[in-house]
Amino acid sequence: FFLRAAWTATTGSLLLSGAPLNVLADSDDEASSSTTIVEKGGAYTVPGAWDRAAPTRGFRDRFTGLDVATRVSVIVTPTTLTSITDLGRAENVVPATSLGLNPDLVRADMVAAAIRKQPGDKGTLVFYTWDLALTPQVCPPGDQFGGGVLGCSYDQIVLISACISEGSLRTLVVEASAAEWKNHGIALRSLRDSFSAPRGGSG
Repeated sequence: FFLRAAWTATTGSLLLSGAPLNVLADSDDEASSSTTIVEKGGAYTVPGAWDRAAPTRGFRDRFTGLDVATRVSVIVTPTTLTSITDLGRAENVVPATSLGLNPDLVRADMVAAAIRKQPGDKGTLVFYTWDLALTPQVCPPGDQFGGGVLGCSYDQIVLISACISEGSLRTLVVEASAAEWKNHGIALRSLRDSFSAPRGGSG
């Protein structure tokens, strides 16, 4: 696992399950202003300099013209669960299957799992969050550890936040390439952790 994470930068860090996926410090522009986006009943916050990049539903920095996230999406599905905690402990959940996400995420390494709470007048809403990292199915030439036996470098990071709100499973999925993660990882994690949902009769 440590070898697979070796692609990351050496300045700044995001600690994940005892092994850091390091990122470069985000720019002042990303920290100075923000925009709240409401999507499918949920909401999340992005830096003010980020614009939607069609058709991928990612984001691009309007000043640099560079992509900062491959895709950011909110998924809402009906559920009989009353709280995300009904799935069990966050670290024991397989997000791809339990949340009905892209089946390819089943092969991802889970490098962090956590619980977050959203206080409100109607009670506290509980979120589970996960940090997933994927390697390509075929390692590029020259990007192999131990002759390929130990795998290759991560090329995709997926950040997830999910809760049960008003009878629905609400999931925010943030997808980033290795380059996007290296340069904007702190802002991407802040985006994921800003996810909020209406507080109804379940949570």
